[in-house]
Amino acid sequence: MITLKKRDFGVLADGSKACLYTLKNAGMSVSMTNFGCILTSLLLPSKTGKTEDILLGFSTLEGYAERNRPHLGSLIGRYANRIQNAAFTLDGKTCRLDANLGAHSLHGGFLGYDKLLWKAEMVSVGEGAGVRFTRISPDGEQGYPGNLDLEVLYLLNDNNELTLRYTGKTDAPTPVNLTQHAYFNLKGHKGGNVASHLAWVDSAKRLEVDADLVPTGKILGAAGTAFDFTREKSFGRDSGAVELAPTKGGYDACYCFDPPEPGAALPKRAVVREPESGRSVTLLTNQPCMQLYTSANLTALLGKNGTIYDQFGAFCLETGGYNNAPNIPEFPQSTLRPGEIYESVTVYRFNAD
Repeated sequence: MITLKKRDFGVLADGSKACLYTLKNAGMSVSMTNFGCILTSLLLPSKTGKTEDILLGFSTLEGYAERNRPHLGSLIGRYANRIQNAAFTLDGKTCRLDANLGAHSLHGGFLGYDKLLWKAEMVSVGEGAGVRFTRISPDGEQGYPGNLDLEVLYLLNDNNELTLRYTGKTDAPTPVNLTQHAYFNLKGHKGGNVASHLAWVDSAKRLEVDADLVPTGKILGAAGTAFDFTREKSFGRDSGAVELAPTKGGYDACYCFDPPEPGAALPKRAVVREPESGRSVTLLTNQPCMQLYTSANLTALLGKNGTIYDQFGAFCLETGGYNNAPNIPEFPQSTLRPGEIYESVTVYRFNAD
């Protein structure tokens, strides 16, 4: 049985109030706020019964509003990851975006979905109980065309599965690619370097990127390289490999999945486990890609309860479409058109044994 609680979380600079929602079952609990649909904590016991918060984050709303440049726990949109030169052309029209990463646009620009207050309601549905967040992203927001009617559903069930379901409708063609930017450390958010975590990924293909980590349009084989996780290995095993030098010995790579069989269940795409605690997370998704990021750019960030988060202190499993696809016609596109429904589903299944 899932219990749901709601409480005040703080007041934003414009006077609007944010709330914190906590879902709890017999084995774990997860909290989230309607400011940016941010996941703020996830309490999970170890194999010996010691409960830790395995999500990096902040203790207060102010932390998320003022210091969250790494997007800890954030919903990312309208288009996740990088858009080259902060522009794209759709149906003959050039759209110019916020250039918030040098010449490029990253994670929705200066005012991403993680920096906005959403409407929220607590719900119980067949997949569990949780919170439904909604808002309309207006035409021209971040530079994207079309009014986008969005629903974000976070659900917890009794099997320790956290389901993230995103849906959207538009009145004009627009690229849509949402993701969740949760930073996990299965030792606990204060656990430090995640090099000892063991990972498996259901892909031997990744996107080639340039010096700015923008996809070039080529898909590379990962087999036999530092990027190969088709056999379980630790994040730290190949940290000295030349291929990882641009990302400081960590991972910031987009893996591409083979399409599932028609009518098949939601496919398992990745598993990460931490041997000492026994905690693990299994990722299932209907999305064609997953960005594996081991927080190489996290530096001296003041987080929960005065904890300092540093380089390689977490990992992210960000599901979604192909990065920079609006600028690469050969890639599968994430263009949503009037009359269509955008639907992205990701499940994080947690365990401790």
